[in-house]
Amino acid sequence: MMFDGIYGHDEIKERLESSVLNNTVSHAYIFCGSRGIGKTTVARKFAGELTRESVADTVFVTNEHYGVKGKAALSVDTVRAARVDMFTKPYLSEKKVFIFPDAHTMTAGAQNALLKVLEEPPSYCVIILITENEKVLLPTVRSRAVVLRFLPLPDSVIARYQAEKYGMQDNFAIRLASGSIAALDELVGDDGQLAAAKEFAVIFKRFGASDKSCIYEAAAMFEREKEKCGILFDVMEIMLHDLLFDNNETDDVLKLKGVTKGAALAIIDRLEKTAAAINQSRNYNIAVTELLLDAWRIIHD
Repeated sequence: MMFDGIYGHDEIKERLESSVLNNTVSHAYIFCGSRGIGKTTVARKFAGELTRESVADTVFVTNEHYGVKGKAALSVDTVRAARVDMFTKPYLSEKKVFIFPDAHTMTAGAQNALLKVLEEPPSYCVIILITENEKVLLPTVRSRAVVLRFLPLPDSVIARYQAEKYGMQDNFAIRLASGSIAALDELVGDDGQLAAAKEFAVIFKRFGASDKSCIYEAAAMFEREKEKCGILFDVMEIMLHDLLFDNNETDDVLKLKGVTKGAALAIIDRLEKTAAAINQSRNYNIAVTELLLDAWRIIHD
């Protein structure tokens, strides 16, 4: 089978396999969905099938590949260079596949440059745009491609992957992975993410009690684990959501007590605003400290 070894996304895999078997492959696809759930892996396998594993006929369209330096977003110069390649016939196969691994970073100019190919593509050319958010792509781009939406993988699939790759069954890690195999790999890796997440969960559980020392312990951990702050935010959000939706199957480590649903909802809102403020270069320590103090006040008011 074309997609052997790839976890989940059965409907998408069946649809792509069918397109190859029935010679109905589209000239352009948009693979959209959250990070780390298998979009790029599926794209690689699909490209391999279309090109009969010809490395020369599979191109990853990045600034680095085309020698464009100093650009964070996928630039118009890169897309114009790729467009020239698109009109160069395949070297070893009948198809030539162009994968855009960070299509959501394309500037408007880059998307307009790509649009010229999407409107009149060479018969051998297949374009795969990989994005975490399809709405950042221009409507004219979206309308000229088949959109395939990759959903987060079920916990059962993440659990199977965890057991087969790591020989373990850690429900806390499965929940925290939130349907992403890449997230699970990062958690179970050697940099202590899983241990830090569990340590923080124990501290945050104490916010429902009366001992204020947990505020300072949480703040100290955020400062110590600044590079892992995203994981700590995720722990808070999962614990609050489980409380909000009465998830009785949650791991005991994640169960909050002494917190009302109204308080949970208010803290989630505050958490989202804090994460956005940090992304916008707000002072990290101040933002986190305010969040933790506000969480305590919300719970105990």
